[in-house]
Amino acid sequence: MDSKIVFLGYFCDNNQKNILSNADNFAQLGYMNCFSNYNSLFISTHNFKGKRENYKEKVNGQEVLFLGSKKHFSKISKFINLYKTLKKMDAEIIVYYNNLFLYNAVCFLLYQFHGKKYIPILITNPYDIKGMGKLAQIKYFFQKKISSLTLKKASGMIKITDHMQYHHKNSIVIHGGIDEKILREYAKLVKRKKEEFLITYTGALYYRYNLEKIIHVVNHLEGIKFHMYGTGDQKDSLISLQNDRIKYMGNIPRESLLQVQKDADILVALLNVDELSKNTFPSKIFEYLATGNEVIVSDLKSLEEPLKELCHVVPKITEEEIEKAICSILKGNYKNDVRKAHEVLKNYTWEANSLKIKLLLQEVQNEKNF
Repeated sequence: MDSKIVFLGYFCDNNQKNILSNADNFAQLGYMNCFSNYNSLFISTHNFKGKRENYKEKVNGQEVLFLGSKKHFSKISKFINLYKTLKKMDAEIIVYYNNLFLYNAVCFLLYQFHGKKYIPILITNPYDIKGMGKLAQIKYFFQKKISSLTLKKASGMIKITDHMQYHHKNSIVIHGGIDEKILREYAKLVKRKKEEFLITYTGALYYRYNLEKIIHVVNHLEGIKFHMYGTGDQKDSLISLQNDRIKYMGNIPRESLLQVQKDADILVALLNVDELSKNTFPSKIFEYLATGNEVIVSDLKSLEEPLKELCHVVPKITEEEIEKAICSILKGNYKNDVRKAHEVLKNYTWEANSLKIKLLLQEVQNEKNF
């Protein structure tokens, strides 16, 4: 790969690990590992230290340039700083994480005036304006139009699922990923013995994960505990529902979560099935399956068949269907086999993703600008 690459995102610096959601942070670290193979430059537009000047700091062993911005007119100054910084860099391809208007606009201008190619990583369809106020709808309507134009001029595209509204002849699907190192760690872990059957959830505590429904089911089933780990808007509400068998266990370090997930009997990821969910994929499912434990998931369009075969898929997220899935497991209807899971998951590792990205970059590099 001869072309020089800039990867544009919003990494946390080493002192700000908890500012971004785990999903965003770990996905970007996965992409960082992939693009580090090409001697890439990494830029973060989120300056968590509030500095006016650019500064460099290592993240995950790679040097990242954090862009400074002025407190007043910060969006304008960030736009100008990003444009000037990228313009000066000796890079032919810009890859950027998430369909942010800032990235779209800057990359489009650099393409138009300086011939730089760009590849967006789409993790959502852009600018869903439902439920917004009128002024916000007007703002995002124009941003969506501009972003649609810029995406048409992209040299390639990486999508989190194949169900997104944007398509490109040079596109690949990457659901997220799991490190091969994590697979090896799970192979070493031994499940600790416990007296009661344990259901566990780890991740963002939001209403769209239907945790209250799981609590209601567990409350009238005997001999089962439900533990929740993480943080989010629903945390206080969930804490108020605690009892002897329903526990909020806190927001623990990622390395501790591996053993927590290994010790569970059932792991749950019941994300709402709606317009939003068809454009996303809960990457925690990879880790759940790697444990060899039983996994209950919602019927997401993005859940591919090899993964679906290893899970208990709930056709509708109702208390009746959740209870049916739990009781089926209690009766010995097991679907997840750790050896088979690890074979399937090898196709979803960041190492496998890196090969997809290599082929995409070769296609983009070989195309001429028009």
